Amino acid sequence: MNQNKKRSKSIEKHPIVAIVGCIHGDELIGKRVMEELKRIKLKKGKLITIIGNKKALRMKRRFVDQDLNRSFPGRSDGNYEQRLACDLKENLCGADFVIDIHSTVTDVKDLVIITKVNSEILDLLNFFAPRRVALMTPDIGEKALTYYCKAGISLEYGKDKNMTVQRKVFRDIMIMLAKLDMIDYKFKKNSYKPEFYKIEGVIKKQKGFNLNDEVKNFKFVKKGALIASNKRKSEQAKKNFYPILFGKKSYQDIYGFAAKKVEKF
Repeated sequence: MNQNKKRSKSIEKHPIVAIVGCIHGDELIGKRVMEELKRIKLKKGKLITIIGNKKALRMKRRFVDQDLNRSFPGRSDGNYEQRLACDLKENLCGADFVIDIHSTVTDVKDLVIITKVNSEILDLLNFFAPRRVALMTPDIGEKALTYYCKAGISLEYGKDKNMTVQRKVFRDIMIMLAKLDMIDYKFKKNSYKPEFYKIEGVIKKQKGFNLNDEVKNFKFVKKGALIASNKRKSEQAKKNFYPILFGKKSYQDIYGFAAKKVEKF
């Protein structure tokens, strides 16, 4: 029996799922969802819940030294987040699936981000049919947590304090656990056809420039269209793209990610 078949049999019998929240200390939705998940009864397998960056959470900051989700695989002799990334990677290496919960200050809703494609991830996505899925290419996403997991996905469903977002995150995680036969859970399957995007780069911020209000997430931007401007100059799109996680306050150094729309992965 080859390694893939052995792994599939192991997952069927005793799936191990890790839920990670608060990779960014100012995103509390993962903590709240995990508190709900601790009350569910499992039929089989193991469900692990992990607060990603406890120190940043206590400090009510996004990170201590640097963005944890850009610090993997980490360094044992590095700064706080680099050492933490090293430990998290080691702790999660035994998990069959890792679900990483985030929130956003942008208008993004119901977005799943993956950093690699394999049969386990595709089976999970095909089952619960998220509204949107974005694949980060290795040069963009290789320092994120999910890139170093056997099968990992990140949930970017909306704003942190929105209870509707929290309920959707909890519901979709429950659907994924039901897919793995870890719980009994009745649900109505999503009827819409998912949209697929491949993230190919970032759009860097220019100091003193303001993002154009017409630039909206998942709304097609044509080459030459206005992206940002100040009182004297303007910045135009160098090529066609779809904005993802674009926002005036989303990142310090970039407006967001540039993607193309694809039929499937």
